[in-house]
Amino acid sequence: NHLEESLQTSRNESVEIEGTINRMRSEATSLELEIKTYQVKHGDLTEKLVTCKQELTVFEDIYRSLQLNQNEASVKLSNLESKLEVARTNETIKLNQFKELQESYQEADRSIAKKTAQLHVLQNLQAKFEGFAEGAKSILGGKLNELANENTVSIISKAIRVPQTNTVALQTLLGMAVDALYVGDPKKSFTIINALNEKKLGRVCLQIDAGLPSAANAIDLPDGIKSVNSVISITQDSLKPTLNQYFDGCYFSESLEHFINFWIDNPDFKFTFVATEKGELVDCRGLVYGGSEQGEKATGVLERASDLRYLELSISEDRKKLNAIHKAFETVQNERNKAATEVDLLREDLVQSTQEIASLNSDVRAQKEKINNLIE
Repeated sequence: NHLEESLQTSRNESVEIEGTINRMRSEATSLELEIKTYQVKHGDLTEKLVTCKQELTVFEDIYRSLQLNQNEASVKLSNLESKLEVARTNETIKLNQFKELQESYQEADRSIAKKTAQLHVLQNLQAKFEGFAEGAKSILGGKLNELANENTVSIISKAIRVPQTNTVALQTLLGMAVDALYVGDPKKSFTIINALNEKKLGRVCLQIDAGLPSAANAIDLPDGIKSVNSVISITQDSLKPTLNQYFDGCYFSESLEHFINFWIDNPDFKFTFVATEKGELVDCRGLVYGGSEQGEKATGVLERASDLRYLELSISEDRKKLNAIHKAFETVQNERNKAATEVDLLREDLVQSTQEIASLNSDVRAQKEKINNLIE
């Protein structure tokens, strides 16, 4: 019995051991299965890790590229803002220049219009021989056509050019002869005057070829006193000998006092007439004419002729100035248009650059989020 019990016990233990072995085998199989599963997962994770690292490298490269583009765009925007400020300043400068030239142009145009109106008035007076004696007007108007007319006589004052400062002095020297007409032939003069008397057409002053030149002075002239022939210029060659002889012994002085003092110191000084810039006259016989007339003095023939030449020259200079202003005006206008166009283009570039930076900022933030999500 004891042996049977021992055998039975051994059998039971053997069954238990076999159960334990079977259980351990089952567990080993499960563990082998889990190991294989983990190995597959590990392989997948390793592959994903490699992929993630590669993606992270790509994302970081894109991020750096976006940051670089962002920096470049910021620099470009800053440059555009600076250029725009310079362009705006230039546009303002050109606008101010444009306005200044516009004002100068209008002022010059008004000046020309005013002077032209004055010129027309003087030309009309000149055409009507205003200021001439009635006899001279009759001759120049053709009323003695068979004897003398505008084509056969010469207006003495028209052939004389004198500096404007000496115009009044020359007019004083000429006196009644300021509207004198040159006829040359002495015999022709009394024929003309007889005809004027018969037709009652007024008086006239005629210049004929006669007389002898004055003796030359041996006394040196001081500053401020000059012979008339050294100052005037005669535009008509045929009148030069006659007029030079006419003005022999005539002088211009800057003032009456200056000449009187000179004459006192040099009593042997020979002259016929001396006229001053104010219109005073000294006669070699010791007569001194001066003073001022009451009321507004009418412009003399010689003064009017001088004013005409001055206005014509002044208008010519003003027109040159006006043309120069017009050219400058057109240049500044073109430059102003270019400056305005440049400002508009820079504004468009600035808007585009601002939009580009906004887009880059958004891309940078999105890329940064991708990198953070990938790392997490």
